[in-house]
Amino acid sequence: MPLERLAAGLNLTDAQKAKVQPIIDQARPQLQAIRQDAATKSRAVMQNAADQLKSILTADQQQMLQQFQQRLNPPANPPAPPAPQPNQPVTPVR
Repeated sequence: MPLERLAAGLNLTDAQKAKVQPIIDQARPQLQAIRQDAATKSRAVMQNAADQLKSILTADQQQMLQQFQQRLNPPANPPAPPAPQPNQPVTPVR
């Protein structure tokens, strides 16, 4: 909830903005922690469900499930491209 959006929506005065900003600043890390906790718990529930599904699926279906999960949840930090070798043109990353 950035101050600018709140200020515009509520027509806050400069004095009100000065009082609102510390409240937003205090709430921001708490909200980030809640989002992170929820994401972690959600991943654990999904992994538990997938583990249970594996006991029901054939080997081919398990492989298909794994591929499906990888498409839905790509790695957060994909591997970096290899460093260019000396005297080799640099290809731009898109």
